[in-house]
This record gives sequence, structure tokens and C-alpha cells, in this order.
Amino acid sequence: MELTRIMDIIVSSTPADWHVMDIKKSAAKSHVYTAVYVPIASITIQWDRELNSKYKAPWTVRFEDSEAAAAMAEVFYNGALVFRDLYADVDGARCFLPIPIPRMVNGQPVFAVPIRRAVWIQLLDTLTRGATEFDDYFQQAGFSAVEEPWPVFSNWKPE
Repeated sequence: MELTRIMDIIVSSTPADWHVMDIKKSAAKSHVYTAVYVPIASITIQWDRELNSKYKAPWTVRFEDSEAAAAMAEVFYNGALVFRDLYADVDGARCFLPIPIPRMVNGQPVFAVPIRRAVWIQLLDTLTRGATEFDDYFQQAGFSAVEEPWPVFSNWKPE
């Protein structure tokens, strides 16, 4: 299966499509959650592996609790790691947000996030917490959803 197809499946899935297992931290730097995509069990995700407990960015201070952590999510196909992404756990671990692409527009910083990436991180947040306030946090962070390809795999073009 093509990697782009795997990501299309994940981004178009719903939380009900996933079987989530809370695996807790058995060792330092390990993931907390694993989810299996029920229709195609060879697609799995692991996430909530904290990389930096003191993550700071200009937009992380916009929340009541400015404490944020950088974490990693990984996608596996047939047990092989095929994709990795970073995100932030913000407001004292109340919501996952994508780490945006900073851009300058008219001398002002704009925090751009591809729509598909926002959907991916929102899926992780929902699988972790159930009902979430992702949209409110996304807006409060000052993010702009942009229509552009995501993910982009280097040097690969479909036939």
C-alpha cells in the first residue's frame, strides 16, 4: 500500500474506526497510546511520546496554563514505521495541537497549519480525550488553516 494512501485513510477516518489501547509508560521515552485501525488492522498509530516537557513557542503562552510539551506520533503499517510527526500538548496537557509552520505576512507572524495536519492531530486528541475543544484551542493559538498538501514525502511523485 502506498504511504500516501495510508495517510489518506487515517485523515479521513473517524474515532469510531479505531481500537485504542492505553499502554502507559512502561519505560522512559515510550508511547502512551496505541490504536489499531479496525477496517485494516495493519495500520496502527502510537502517540503521546513526550520529547520536551518544557516546549515553548510564541503561541503556547496564549493559554491559561502556558505549560506545553512537545510529543511524537508514529504511524505503522504491518509493524513498520512509515510516518512520524511532532505535535504540542498545550494548556497543561488539555489539548493536542499541531506545531505550525511560522510565516511572515505583512511583517506579522502567521502560524499556518495544513488542514489535513489539523485533522490528523485532532484525531489523536479525540482518541486520547474523547470530546475535545480542539477547534477552540486552534483558534486561541492564532493558527490559520491552509489548503496545501500534507504530508509531503520528499522526492516521491505518483505515477
